[in-house]
Amino acid sequence: MKKLNVKGKILSIALVILLISSLPFANKVEAITKCDVKPNKSEGKKDIILEIIKNISQDTEKDSSDNIDTEVEVEDEFKDEEHEVYIVQSGDTLFKISVKYNIDIRKLKEINDLTSDTIYIGQALTIITDANGLNDKIIVSNPDHILALVNKKNKLPSDYIPHNLVVPNVPFPFKSYHSKKLMRKEAAQALENLFKKAEEDNIKIYALSGYRSYTRQESIFASNVKKNGLEKANQFSAKPGESEHQTGLAMDLTSPSVNNVLTQRFGQTMEGKWVKANAYKFGFIIRYPKGKEHITGYQYEPWHLRFVGKEAAEEIFNKNITLEEYLGEI
Repeated sequence: MKKLNVKGKILSIALVILLISSLPFANKVEAITKCDVKPNKSEGKKDIILEIIKNISQDTEKDSSDNIDTEVEVEDEFKDEEHEVYIVQSGDTLFKISVKYNIDIRKLKEINDLTSDTIYIGQALTIITDANGLNDKIIVSNPDHILALVNKKNKLPSDYIPHNLVVPNVPFPFKSYHSKKLMRKEAAQALENLFKKAEEDNIKIYALSGYRSYTRQESIFASNVKKNGLEKANQFSAKPGESEHQTGLAMDLTSPSVNNVLTQRFGQTMEGKWVKANAYKFGFIIRYPKGKEHITGYQYEPWHLRFVGKEAAEEIFNKNITLEEYLGEI
């Protein structure tokens, strides 16, 4: 009778193993049935079966390629990106928001399923940021836009060359052709109108330096560092890629009253005061005003004009703010 009971137990265990082998993880059974699971006097059939199932469960979970692949895929997809919700405020434009977060405007529209540049106050926009909540501020994403922000935090690509560069029909203190006479066509036309008005008001000014390539700015900055040291050079000279002159939207002005050079004394002259009071009417701003050095990162430059368009220029002038403040970059 005892022999029959033992045979019955063995048969039951065999049936359990056979049943398990029909499950999806059957390929694990062969290895498990070969493992040392031997009953002792204190172990019964249930203990053996539980041990077998435990081994199968642990082994299957450990080696599951589906689990591993899924975890890696999710991690790779989201480890460098976080999502932030921005509520559109009064005065916002899609471009301003794209500049603020340094995200390409086309990408911003794609993320939010926008078919036009029209947005409304109170609208919630999804912004993709990196893991630290901030986007990379190195490369300017919209370099062709007249409101493109170029400074020590926003750098132009080294190969960026603006389109439609022309020589404005305004007086320069030198006759020969030089690439620094160039400006973007829209900015050049605005500068011509400014000079025409200055002439009508008996103001004698000259255009001195406009477009600069990345390579030329590189040479200028290196020369300034050699002469003045890095710390001092950083106060008045831009590193390559960080100069507004590369946009083709900037022009340095001077006058015979300061010997046609670039000096802060220009701001105290009749010509400099006229430029400050009238530049915005033609779409220009004094890009580096006095008292805003902590925002712009550069010393006061009364000679440096930047074209931003009449609407932006008027608001910046009336509010006595910088381009950074206008674009919400501080």
